[in-house]
Amino acid sequence: MKATTRRRSTGNRRQGIPGARSCIVCAIVLAVGLTACGSDTPRGLGAIDEPFSIEASIHPEWREPSSPEPAEQEAAAPGESRSLTIYLDMSRPMAGFLPVGAESPPREDAGGTNEFRAVAQWVPDHLTRVYATAALRWRGVGRDIRDLSEYPRFERDLFDATASRLDLAIQEALVDLRSGRSEGAALISDLLGTGELTGALAVSRYFEGWLNSEGVRTSQFHLGLVGVQASYWGGTSSNCPPRNGIGCWYSERGRGWRRLDDVAVAPFYVLLMGRSAESLLTILESIESDAANTGIETVSELLTASTRTQTAPFTCVAHDPANEERSRQYALHRAAQSGEYSCVRSDLVRLSCDFGGGFVPTGVSPGAQQATIPDGFAVAPSFVAGQVEIDADCGTLRDQEPLPDLALEFEGNMIGAGAPPWSEWSIETDDVSEFPGKTLQLRYFIEEVRVLPDAYRAELPPILRGGRQ
Repeated sequence: MKATTRRRSTGNRRQGIPGARSCIVCAIVLAVGLTACGSDTPRGLGAIDEPFSIEASIHPEWREPSSPEPAEQEAAAPGESRSLTIYLDMSRPMAGFLPVGAESPPREDAGGTNEFRAVAQWVPDHLTRVYATAALRWRGVGRDIRDLSEYPRFERDLFDATASRLDLAIQEALVDLRSGRSEGAALISDLLGTGELTGALAVSRYFEGWLNSEGVRTSQFHLGLVGVQASYWGGTSSNCPPRNGIGCWYSERGRGWRRLDDVAVAPFYVLLMGRSAESLLTILESIESDAANTGIETVSELLTASTRTQTAPFTCVAHDPANEERSRQYALHRAAQSGEYSCVRSDLVRLSCDFGGGFVPTGVSPGAQQATIPDGFAVAPSFVAGQVEIDADCGTLRDQEPLPDLALEFEGNMIGAGAPPWSEWSIETDDVSEFPGKTLQLRYFIEEVRVLPDAYRAELPPILRGGRQ
């Protein structure tokens, strides 16, 4: 499974599609009309000298059936307003994102802003702006889940839980979304959950059934992630009291506290679950913009972006195939009034076409309604990114009555500009010097929750619209 991505840090922005390849099936219909004419160009017809484009509609497809939707209890009553919920991880390691006291030294490049407080305030602002009709509530996550005040005070003594049952928060959020009681939810956490597994990988399994469900596959629900690099002073406990304003970090593998030598840089995350890809993209982009303006480094991705229907251009140039410089051709013309195409000479014409949107064709076959490609047509995808060559033999086509339509299916790969550098934020074990600057098993978490369809289908209107001889 996989997804569209974006990255923003101070003075830098990168966007793209994850660099994975997916099999894509493109259903392309070329309805070609060729009129028997003399060797001279008749009135009302003009040579096709300029490139022309049509828009492909790209639809994701899955080979395996979707996960059955669980029976929802306590569904929203008709007319009942939906809620927005922010789940706040209240475990003791989360306190480390706040200064221990007045003696806590600031990080030199932090710009005087506490990154955790800033992001925790932006999240409700953007949620309520995008989902304006929903009522906001805060829920604290520890050994269980409990209601918090409308805008909790982000002080260290709030984060005193000795467990982090992120699974309970995720399960509750997804049930509320599916039932219609919720418009969206956010989870603010370091993704160190309490459970049988350690690291962010443990969190991913609670999304598995939902991400394979029909609601996600049909782009009704979406999942987004924001990573934030923040100053980290460390948590404290009876086994690790603060020293000179510095505390400790908690080792999940070692099940114990380890002292920090100095203020560190550590990541925390905002997991967004909600309706409408556009809504979640707006929230992601707004948080990125606020962070960039404040000098805070962030990375974000709409992990379900590939479930949306997308569009891609398909652009063609008609030319003389004997000339490598794509010189003007004189056989294929277009009617000024109807837009239909005609063969006015018995020459070979080549359409050199390019797929946009990162699609690279690798194979071609007749469409579902045809046993073979009609005589007079030859279609070949190029292994140069996104190119397709369609040869029309006007001599052969002019001998046919009625003139054939051409339906094609293309297989290929979707090549992206690269996913956000989540692997740079990930670490295999937390018992090394780079920790807590990275997140345990984050790259495995991303691999599990990023949605990637098994295939895509690209639907195009007729490339060449024709009639009868």
